[in-house]
Amino acid sequence: MIVVTRREYGTGLVQVFVSLKLQTVSLDAVMWILKSLERDSMTPTERAIQSRFKESFGIKMTTHKWTKLLEAIRNPKLVAKDEKRENYEFDVLEIEDIVSGSKTYSIYPKDYRWIALDMSLKPTDINSSLYKEFTGFLESYFLSEHGMNCIATKSISGGRYGCAQFVKACGTSSLRMCSLGQLSQFVQVAISEGMLKYKGAALAWNFNESKVPSNGKGRGGYKLGLVKRRIVEALTELSLIHISEPTRQAEISYAVFCLKKKKKKK
Repeated sequence: MIVVTRREYGTGLVQVFVSLKLQTVSLDAVMWILKSLERDSMTPTERAIQSRFKESFGIKMTTHKWTKLLEAIRNPKLVAKDEKRENYEFDVLEIEDIVSGSKTYSIYPKDYRWIALDMSLKPTDINSSLYKEFTGFLESYFLSEHGMNCIATKSISGGRYGCAQFVKACGTSSLRMCSLGQLSQFVQVAISEGMLKYKGAALAWNFNESKVPSNGKGRGGYKLGLVKRRIVEALTELSLIHISEPTRQAEISYAVFCLKKKKKKK
């Protein structure tokens, strides 16, 4: 028996997850989940493990189910021998969730750790071309009619993790090669910088608070800056002499573009 779960991004892309159907939530399944989180460079928090159970196996963890499973994780010797294939042991550590700020638990195989990128707000390559490519992709998605071949919506469902999945599925080739942990880290940094904001449980582009180049603050100046950049990029056959600053910081601003034709080389 198999279980199939689907994740839709607007109407342009559907991801399908196929796995064996679980009869019981066992310690074996917990170890499979931890290995998948390690591969994605993600911290094995309670939230992450529960989400992965739902995503991979279609199992929604109730409070009662999770409490029982956590008790088994803490005391694996109490689990009946016929309910497990291996003698697994785990480390349960208390940490602070950077999203909610509340205390939670991370669960690792006994005496084993990995580098998880999703819980850090200070990535060493935050100013790298890769992060700029990430923010540039999201900017283009929210301002484009077709959102990089995906149907554009006002927000991306699934919060931080859902946004990371969206970028990994729809992003540039370089972004698709990133781990979900690294993309989750980028999403969190974009939230902390005010580029993205929560809209319910979804994430949306923050036009009012996003960092803006020197051409102005607020929505009017921000949009004008984007228009100016797009025009400059498009006018490859013209030489740009001067672009004035916006005449006023309002919903509608004006700028003057002075252009001349490039001289053709003989």
